[in-house]
Amino acid sequence: MFYRKLENGEILRRDWAIYSESTATRELAFRGSNEKIGEDHKGNYLGAIEILSEYDPFLKDHIRRLANRGKGTVSYLSKDIGDEFVGIISNEVLKKIVKQIKVNKYYSMVQEIYTFFTASSYKWNLLSQFIEVSENEKLLTKRVNTTRWLSRFDAIKALGHSYASIKIEQISQNREEKGVERVEAASFAETLDLLENGILLTFWLDILHRTNDVNKALFITREYGYKYHI
Repeated sequence: MFYRKLENGEILRRDWAIYSESTATRELAFRGSNEKIGEDHKGNYLGAIEILSEYDPFLKDHIRRLANRGKGTVSYLSKDIGDEFVGIISNEVLKKIVKQIKVNKYYSMVQEIYTFFTASSYKWNLLSQFIEVSENEKLLTKRVNTTRWLSRFDAIKALGHSYASIKIEQISQNREEKGVERVEAASFAETLDLLENGILLTFWLDILHRTNDVNKALFITREYGYKYHI
């Protein structure tokens, strides 16, 4: 049970606010069987608005003046407005996700690391010496094929299992290397050390692993006619 004390000394109970947040995060339907504030079966959307009005004087006054007036009165509380709000929010979330992907260029980083090590047999052999063996197979860095999700999974999996073994700093500190190679290696080393890249690697490895399993299940079901359990 949670309480909130207002400036006028009034104490409000906040247990229903927690319930409202819980229903929203579990993707429950927001619409009820009626659209009247203050009545039962009004749905999660109007219920949440009603709860929020307890903490927002402007919203509380808006409901007092305009709620339950019926057709012809613009209250901004109808199901249509609620759907518009959900659409606007989802579009904004999608825009931010796309923006972050473009900014981070995560797959670009994976591709650049692959290109860097395959540019010479010396760098590739150096990488191969330190990569840990998993399931009798060395998980070396791989090229990203943008047309195949399996390729993305293989590339991220290889990078994830070999993350701590990529001795790129050894190249950046080797005075026998060309200046350009050393600078590029140092830049990659800094990129790999960034916390956000480590988090993104863990995130994408989990997502792409699930995507790969689903693709395999769909292929087996389609080709062989029996259900493949993931």
